[in-house]
Amino acid sequence: MSDNLKKDSFWVGGKFTVQEIIKNSRRKILQIAIHEKNKNFLNEFQNKKIPIKIVNDKFFNKLFNKDLDIHQGWAIEILPIQPLDLHTKLKNLNSRSLFLILDGINDARNIGSIIRSSAALGCDAIIIDKKNYNPKSNMMFRSASGMTEVVDVISVTNINNAIQILKKSNFWIYGMDAKASTDIRSINFEPKIAFVFGSETNGIKHLVQKNCDKIIKIKIKDKAESLNISNAVSIALALANK
Repeated sequence: MSDNLKKDSFWVGGKFTVQEIIKNSRRKILQIAIHEKNKNFLNEFQNKKIPIKIVNDKFFNKLFNKDLDIHQGWAIEILPIQPLDLHTKLKNLNSRSLFLILDGINDARNIGSIIRSSAALGCDAIIIDKKNYNPKSNMMFRSASGMTEVVDVISVTNINNAIQILKKSNFWIYGMDAKASTDIRSINFEPKIAFVFGSETNGIKHLVQKNCDKIIKIKIKDKAESLNISNAVSIALALANK
């Protein structure tokens, strides 16, 4: 294995994560590690031509700080997927398309949960500012439960520029803000839409909000102060796809 590959590689854990990564033809896999108690699953990889090693607790403890929930006795060493360009993604879309734009969301657990919801509810791509996205985050992979391999995540240096590119491709941009006057349930969505979600603390940045076509909210009961960001994303995606 070359030094360059080793430099860029990283380990992630979890049975579902490992299984989904193996299916992804775009992902470069270096090796798989399976706990000795799970070696009866080896037949799953016989035709994959991927190096496999049987290891013990010591190996996993070194990688994941004794957190069994992260790895479940499964780990895989991989390289980051080649970044996807927004223009390239837009060339290969159906007439009906749904994007997410994450503005200022940097919690890896939330990003992973959003990726998982996006896979389940039909989101075509997630746009996120590059400074908030770590493509090697094990916490993100864990929360996404393998769906990092299914949903395209496009990291950009400027969210506002990305919005303008989407608008030129006939996307209607909806900013999500709990203080908005219009409820999402009243909207008849256009064929191409993108939801913009800001951080739970600060919301959508002012200039990003100005660049949205409409600001809407998910109306909730007074008993609840707010929704977790990943829950709010799930609701918006479900309503857009109904």
